[in-house]
Amino acid sequence: MILKEADNINSDDKCLKAGYSAEKQMAFYLQRTFGNDDMVAVVNGVRIQTENDVCQIDHLIIHQYGMVIVESKSVTSKFKINDDGSWLRLWNNHYEGMRSPVIQAQMQADFLRNYLNEHKAQLLKKFLGIQYDFKKMPIEILVAISDKGRIDRSEHPESEFVLKADQVAGRIEDIHREQKKLDNPLALSLKMPDWIFKNQEVILRIGNFLIENHSPVEQKTEEPNEYPQPLAPQETPMVEEDPEYGIEMQTSTCPDCGQQMEILWGQKYKNYYWKCQSCGKNVSTYVKCPQCKDKLKIRKEKNKYYLYCEACNIEGLYHEGTDKEKMK
Repeated sequence: MILKEADNINSDDKCLKAGYSAEKQMAFYLQRTFGNDDMVAVVNGVRIQTENDVCQIDHLIIHQYGMVIVESKSVTSKFKINDDGSWLRLWNNHYEGMRSPVIQAQMQADFLRNYLNEHKAQLLKKFLGIQYDFKKMPIEILVAISDKGRIDRSEHPESEFVLKADQVAGRIEDIHREQKKLDNPLALSLKMPDWIFKNQEVILRIGNFLIENHSPVEQKTEEPNEYPQPLAPQETPMVEEDPEYGIEMQTSTCPDCGQQMEILWGQKYKNYYWKCQSCGKNVSTYVKCPQCKDKLKIRKEKNKYYLYCEACNIEGLYHEGTDKEKMK
């Protein structure tokens, strides 16, 4: 059951919009898997603020045997986890360091456990005069990467927590299933689940308590950025639409002489442009995002050129060069 949907955003900030898009994608998969499950509660986008700290959880799943925190990351290109645990993200054709979302989720789990434990008398019952608490409640963590993102894994332990968004719900089901096997009188193992919510009432009580204490961040609408104009207006080569992404894929035919063109890097404009090797005509690679209408950026991978919009979480193949272009 879905107790809370992600809050809508009203901002022109590209990073906020990209993050929201990733969260909506993850929320969709959780809805599809757990929407009709009365013993699994999903809380999307809960922000708890105390006097000295604040915690923002993208997705919290409460089930019979504990909780799962899912941290959504908007990654449309490629990222990798090094053997030393450092995270790198491919951005503008080079890798940049990024904060570990696994450590981020672990900090959220610590905050959540302490916060719930402060309110244990309100949320949990007593047994023989002893107050139950949340100290032993398992809180699993997962990191969800956008479907179009690519993961370069290493042997570092953090790699096991990172999944594509469409794989996360299945992993949560596996976690629940393994605990459920132990909660069976016929189980051969002597190990018992560390924690059990006996009924739906407790799950709902905890989920609704967090929603009641949700403190949404104040949103500020920023003035739209000014974007530089493209190269001098030119008639563009023939285009065809990519039906999957809604992005125009450009062929390499010169609009003047009909000969083949190739993509080159222009140092002056810090951008790619088309160059006809026959007549010398230059053509801009300017293409608008089909969603936000901003200028799409280009990244190169071997002999393939991709258009992408980080804010809208979309990417599409723009041009595939020849083997000769791949060698350059």
